[in-house]
Amino acid sequence: YTAAVAVSADGAFLAAAGRSTPDATMAVRHLSSGSEIGRIPLSTELAFSPSGRYLAAGGGLWELTSTDRGHSLKPTTLPTEASFDVRGVAFSPDARYFARAVAVADNRRVELWSLPDLTRRGGFSSDVAVAGLAVSAGGRYVAVAGSYAVEVREPATEYSVIVQHGSPRALAFSLDEPTLAIGDGAGTLTLWKITSLADDARVRPPGVVKDAGFSHDGR
Repeated sequence: YTAAVAVSADGAFLAAAGRSTPDATMAVRHLSSGSEIGRIPLSTELAFSPSGRYLAAGGGLWELTSTDRGHSLKPTTLPTEASFDVRGVAFSPDARYFARAVAVADNRRVELWSLPDLTRRGGFSSDVAVAGLAVSAGGRYVAVAGSYAVEVREPATEYSVIVQHGSPRALAFSLDEPTLAIGDGAGTLTLWKITSLADDARVRPPGVVKDAGFSHDGR
């Protein structure tokens, strides 16, 4: 049983989480050689950065390196807490920002970090049970999907907009402009221009939309 899978944009690395393992870890592999380059704590919240340099798993962030001597995986200095209940992780399309949604006791919060310096660039409390998370290029906007709405925040100014939307499940920002894709449980994929909050396009794929993304070239 595979609970979550992530593959780096260049197809070089794979991380897959099973339902459970005796040591509560999962393997990260180099695909062409099939070799295991490291093990990280088991998590169903997985994402590779668009650059392929980082892997987010749960509340932690790992850096992948490749040299003539092989491939390696090492933890970054991103702060974590044992009590983290991670609800979502996301990288900006330009690979310069990372966001994570965590719950500690009754406090739900979203944190924004810049890469590669791992400086915290903002954050905010969330009253919703996070179902999806996305960060725009340049880190200007952070979008959070709740049960029946999507909240778009501008961390630098604390400006926020609530977009009513039925059962949103998946979020993604485009690379070249602040367009947000929202996929929902009814099988609708909506594109929103954040600057005007205009419903730019809407399509209806078959079934429930569980994940969404734009191509890496932004087209």
